Amino acid sequence: MASAKLNTLLQTKVIENQNEACYILGKLEHVLSQSIKEQTEIYSFLIPLVRTLVSKIYELLFMNLHLPSLPFTNGSSSFFEDFQEYCSSNEWQVYIEKYIVPYMKQYETHTFYESHEDMALYWKNCYEALMVNMHKRDREGGESKLKFQ
Repeated sequence: MASAKLNTLLQTKVIENQNEACYILGKLEHVLSQSIKEQTEIYSFLIPLVRTLVSKIYELLFMNLHLPSLPFTNGSSSFFEDFQEYCSSNEWQVYIEKYIVPYMKQYETHTFYESHEDMALYWKNCYEALMVNMHKRDREGGESKLKFQ
């Protein structure tokens, strides 16, 4: 069900630049390669996503130049097996490692760095407030104990 929803999102999503395309492909490829290594049925759910994404970003990422042996995504009945075999090829591995991953990391840093900093600051402030409140509670408890005695 999640795969179908993601596929719908991918079909309607306007991918604005190469960094964004590399980020989506890199994250999808990571899960895809794990499913191939572990030989899980997850691969069969990811293939429609890969087919949609690759057809959408094929020209944007110049895949025709970098990946001349890439199996056709246009409804080929053997794409499932062909792409699984292609994922282990040197051409695909080099493309992902040398081209996709650097852009993916750049996009990740540019897009999420500020949010990570904001969250770190938020949790730091929460921790400080917790410590101050614990100190106040302990002090009030000590003062109350002294008054009682």
